Amino acid sequence: MNGHGDEAPAAGPGGIGPADPRPTEPEAGTPRRRDAAGTRRLLLAAARRRFAADGYRSTTVRDISEEAGVNVALIARYFGSKEGLFEACLTGVADDLGNSVPPDTTLAQVPALLAARVGGSRGAPASTQLVLLLRTSGDERAEEIRRDILLTFARRLAGIAGWRPPADPTPADPTSTDPTPPGSPTGGASIGGVATGDAPGTPQDADRLLLRAQIVLSATFGLSLLRATTRLEPLASAGPAELAEPFADLISALLGAPGPDPDEAPRSA
Repeated sequence: MNGHGDEAPAAGPGGIGPADPRPTEPEAGTPRRRDAAGTRRLLLAAARRRFAADGYRSTTVRDISEEAGVNVALIARYFGSKEGLFEACLTGVADDLGNSVPPDTTLAQVPALLAARVGGSRGAPASTQLVLLLRTSGDERAEEIRRDILLTFARRLAGIAGWRPPADPTPADPTSTDPTPPGSPTGGASIGGVATGDAPGTPQDADRLLLRAQIVLSATFGLSLLRATTRLEPLASAGPAELAEPFADLISALLGAPGPDPDEAPRSA
């Protein structure tokens, strides 16, 4: 006994120093050291899978915590609520999608990028992210996040095809001898009749090219949803190699001919 009436710790090996008091498995009620970052990652990964597979309303916080292998109370601790966890999942998807399309991506590389994201195995993180963006919680903040992600990704895709936001109209300079009104296109290429290149063209041209990019995006998300929820063959079993060519046809028709990918060997006749 020590001076406080407690038992002295048992001696360690050889009677030197106290034995390690930590049991191999903590007893019930014994607090564990918590890795907050690791727990957050586990919860986010499990939540993405469950929200994508079952939808927001059908997924419970207990479903998520059990799949993650952590206490359900930690969802409230780290995310505030189920809605907060859903928003964190959406924000993470935005980061991953942004990183998946490097700034120097060319139109010729887009079909392979989209095919790789859609054509992964069922439940793979890349395809799960796309399906997750089709799920809705009904919360206004979550809807705003989801809409912003989709619009940003569509703009990124349109930008690869040459889209630029229309310049804001500026007052004409009365001393200028240039007959071209401010904000007017000064040249540039055309994809399907839509002005591209450094010159943004008219606002109508920019809207048309952005619309085409959104249609490509819609097809991409639709494919992901069908593959996740049905066994429609041969779509369900098609891998990235089989999907790349149809994606190239789609992008060629809507955004312009991508041309050969310089990193790929030419096909034999």
